[in-house]
Amino acid sequence: MIGRAGIFLLKAACLWIALFVGSIAASFVVPHANYAPRVPLDGPLGMQAAVAIVNGLFALMIAALAALARFRGVRLAGFLYVTVFGTATVMMQSESLFFKDSLQISAGAVWEGVGYAALSYLTCACVAALLFRPVPANAPPLHRGLIWRGAVTIVAYLITYFVFGYTLIWERADLRAFYHDGREIVPALVLAFQVFRGALWALLALLITRSLRGSRALCAVMTALAFTAFTATQLLYPNPWMPWYVRQAHLLELTCSSMLHGALAGWLLSASRREQPFHSKLTGETPLT
Repeated sequence: MIGRAGIFLLKAACLWIALFVGSIAASFVVPHANYAPRVPLDGPLGMQAAVAIVNGLFALMIAALAALARFRGVRLAGFLYVTVFGTATVMMQSESLFFKDSLQISAGAVWEGVGYAALSYLTCACVAALLFRPVPANAPPLHRGLIWRGAVTIVAYLITYFVFGYTLIWERADLRAFYHDGREIVPALVLAFQVFRGALWALLALLITRSLRGSRALCAVMTALAFTAFTATQLLYPNPWMPWYVRQAHLLELTCSSMLHGALAGWLLSASRREQPFHSKLTGETPLT
């Protein structure tokens, strides 16, 4: 067991390096411009420490998903890339663009970040597909009630988003002031946008649960961890548009809501299955028995 854990951590370390290499490659490809920051960089971590820690958490999560996957090769790379890029970039940066007036953030800066992430995560996904060779397994049949389960998942997202957002963010006067008391926010548009995001979250949860081996409970846990690790941890980065006191509040909000919603989404969208015994949940390379 210690040997398998060591191999898993060594592979995760390789993915950590791959994220750095992908970011460096992106710096030569993605156009870079200077944008006027809104606030000074602050927080408990400097940029270098934050990059190292966040990339490390990303690498561990990607390695865990790769080890538990039902397939290998190109399909594995595709699954990992869509999951990471969809969760960490599409879902997060779409909200940055939607609220860019409140954040006073440049759309160009957001798209620059998207370009960096696209190349970095692609590099990491391809390396993960080379390092991990899980034993292929057939996916369980889809739920007959998939439509209503997806609808419940969307409603659950809306509830967790607005409940945690109101109680942990909007009740604080200093945070309302940072967002100009919501003067640029149109409630009906926010609701429509979050319904759309809720549908995307449901699709991502379905992708994760359909792609992993193991019990229904394990799939729910992995979905919750993926939703949280690929979103909330990014708030540890020093941010020129959002000071630490705002990021810290959102870190708590996003951790709570993502963990709760991810677990529920993973459970609802996982087909009922018996526990599939496999000897190595870390490397995923020992045949099922």
